[in-house]
Amino acid sequence: MAEPSQLEMLRHFAEEAFKKAAQSIRTLLGSNVKLELVSLEILPPLQSLETIGGQDLTVAAAYSAIKGDWNGVMLFMMPLEYAGETISVLVESFLEQSEIDEELAVETYREFANIVFGSIATALYNKTRTKIMFSPPKVVIDSIMAILESIAITYSMQFDELLLFRAKIGGEKVRNATLLIIPGQGFADLFYGAA
Repeated sequence: MAEPSQLEMLRHFAEEAFKKAAQSIRTLLGSNVKLELVSLEILPPLQSLETIGGQDLTVAAAYSAIKGDWNGVMLFMMPLEYAGETISVLVESFLEQSEIDEELAVETYREFANIVFGSIATALYNKTRTKIMFSPPKVVIDSIMAILESIAITYSMQFDELLLFRAKIGGEKVRNATLLIIPGQGFADLFYGAA
């Protein structure tokens, strides 16, 4: 999967990419935002469920499949109440309305995740010239356990180990958000060659 020297280099790339993504989120929201790498680990797919924590917590999650020079998944999730607060801020800022129906809430959350994912993809491309496309984000409301279990089961059929990037996003208008990037095989070698 990845050697210790590769992990250190990947940690550095991830920190740079997350700083760039935080700038984009800051610009969108018009307020201070921190996006920090919490962990970078190599784990068996089903063990990754245990490292995230809060399995019973209901979250709004958006996830995208990644295809291109490397494959994988990006997942953005927030506790439901905080997701509602962030959606309200975005709708009031850009549409100048306070009435939010379910369809508008889902579309706003999907677009917010799209901006986060696009910022990270752009930052990684600028650093390494690796090209990826990601599917339009799908939005689900469920427990962390249910969401991660479906990802872990899919990956456990393909790989013995996963490389898991976990970051936290926080600020005045975004609270307690988690970002996971789970790349497939060959990711570490691809980035190590770009260093």
